[in-house]
Parts: sequence; C-alpha cells; structure tokens
Amino acid sequence: MSIQSRKEEHVNLALSGKATFREKSNGFDRYEFVYNALPEIDLADVETQTEFCGMALQSPLLVTGMTGGYPDAERINKGLAEACETCGIAMGVGSMRAALEHRELESTFAVVRDVSNRVPIIANIGAAQAAVWHREGSLHSYVERAVAMTGASALAVHLNPLQELLQPEGEPRFRGVLDAIATLVRSEQIAIVVKEVGAGISGDVARRLADVGVTMIDVAGAGGTSWAGVEILRRSDAETVDHLWDVGIPTAECITQCVGIVPTIIALWRHFQRHRGGQGRCPRRPARGKCSPHT
Repeated sequence: MSIQSRKEEHVNLALSGKATFREKSNGFDRYEFVYNALPEIDLADVETQTEFCGMALQSPLLVTGMTGGYPDAERINKGLAEACETCGIAMGVGSMRAALEHRELESTFAVVRDVSNRVPIIANIGAAQAAVWHREGSLHSYVERAVAMTGASALAVHLNPLQELLQPEGEPRFRGVLDAIATLVRSEQIAIVVKEVGAGISGDVARRLADVGVTMIDVAGAGGTSWAGVEILRRSDAETVDHLWDVGIPTAECITQCVGIVPTIIALWRHFQRHRGGQGRCPRRPARGKCSPHT
C-alpha cells in the first residue's frame, strides 16, 4: 500500500469510532475537583492567555498533529489551521515523511503556513525515521525542509514503537532514536517537542529525554484513539495481536510521572469528548513543570 493510501486509511479508521481504547480510560476519572471556597480573584480578572514557542495564545490549547500526506489532507489541515488562527491556539501537523519523500504532497502541509501567521505551528517527523536520517547524515536537511514547508515554530519528534510494531508496513527499527533526538536538541535553532501518539510517555522515558536536553514533551497518553487498534484493524491476522489493543499509559498517570522532570508537559485532551471533565481534573503536582492541554 502506498504511503498516501495508508494516511487516508488512518484518518478514515480514526473517524469511524472503531479504534478507541476498549477498557482503558484516560485516568482522569480518578480525580475530583479541589473546590476553592476562597478564590480571592474576580471572574473578570481571570485570563486564559499564555505563550508557547515565543508566540501568544488566547488559550493554553494545542490541536495535536493528526494528518497530511494524501490529497484530502490539504482540506483537513486548512480547516484546522483556520480554526486555530481564529481561536488563537497552536497547531501541530501529522507526520511529514510522505511530503519529505514525495514533493507533490508538500501542499498538504504547506497550506497551514499560508493560513496561520499569528499562532505557532509544530512540524512533525517520526523518531525512527529521524534515527535513519541521522545515520545517513541527512537529518538537518530534512528538518530544514519540514520547518520551511510549514513555517513552523517548533518541531515534534513522535515516538510510536507500538504502532510501528503493529503496522503492516511498519519499520520497527528503534536503535539510535535517542542519539538523533540529542543531535536535534543540540544543533537545531528551533524548539523540539518529543511526543507519543496515544500510548503515553513514562517518567523513566521523560528522564532519559531530559538527560539529552529535551525541555518539552507531549505525553499523548492512552484513553482516546488507540493507534495500536488502528493498525490491528488494518491487519489480516488481527486476532493474533488483538491483545495489544489497549496497551498504553493513561494520560493522567503520564502527567503524574512526568511533571517536574521537564519544564513543559503537554497533555493530550482530544479524547475528552468521550471522557468529559479531563481539563479541570488535570492532577495538581508540587513541581516546577507546567501542564498545557491540547485537543
């Protein structure tokens, strides 16, 4: 299957509602609001504005990287970019490998650059592919193209070993990923965000990332779309790997493990349409980190 067809199939399966976690929730149901009977602030003085990657946001929200790399993705990314520009929130794009290898697909990502100029855009490359490019000596040139293509203020490097393991066309080669990330942090003049895609980042992984200089992680925890589930649905031998569908660390657990290890934690809120109350229940931790939700 071509990479374009795969990207389209991913979107269709995600939209079908058939690829959510079956038993595992995002974990926020374990938390209750801590009611403050003495707020000492007027409602009119409450502000949601913040800053991300040196740019102002009207709310601490980020539309996470979702798609790109097939014809209809241009329409989707344009709509998302217009919404983010109107609302004053940040936007990430999906994995850019397709456009980096097939220039005719660049417009499916470049459209966000044409629409958004007031909010930060986050380009996106895969960690396993970054390791390959690093070994080949081409990592910097690919990053330059990805950033220029989208007008990005930051670069996301997505960790997805579970998805690669289960994807029929997957490339489960993960040696050298941390080395490639360390090189990006040292050498690139752009903010680096390391993210998962829905299975979560543990405290141990966050420490290893922090040790090489990573300052922003998107925990992208379990509880919403299961990308293991997406790939299992695409397999002809689905029954042999079905037990891996719900693998992942719930978002709330990721936050409690990771806050304080790196300065900025981004928590994945996209599944709160099904598990309401998550934003308000983001666990409070006595740590220096900050938790930024995105949708």
